[in-house]
Amino acid sequence: MESRLQAAEMWFIRRMLKVSWSQMISNAEVLQRADTYRDLMKSVIARQIRFVGHVLRKESSENLVLTGIEHVVVND
Repeated sequence: MESRLQAAEMWFIRRMLKVSWSQMISNAEVLQRADTYRDLMKSVIARQIRFVGHVLRKESSENLVLTGIEHVVVND
């Protein structure tokens, strides 16, 4: 899945620069022309980490699945 996301990212950049695949321009050259670098996967991973943090702060079934720890609420 990661390679497919990276391929899609390069396709988007090529489309923005109007660079065709048939022009035989390397991905490195396209990135240099765009004055950018590949960062889609970094963004995806950062969002996944933030989501896990969100789930861990809640007392829900997702938290139980991730941690294996059941939170017991004691009513006094």
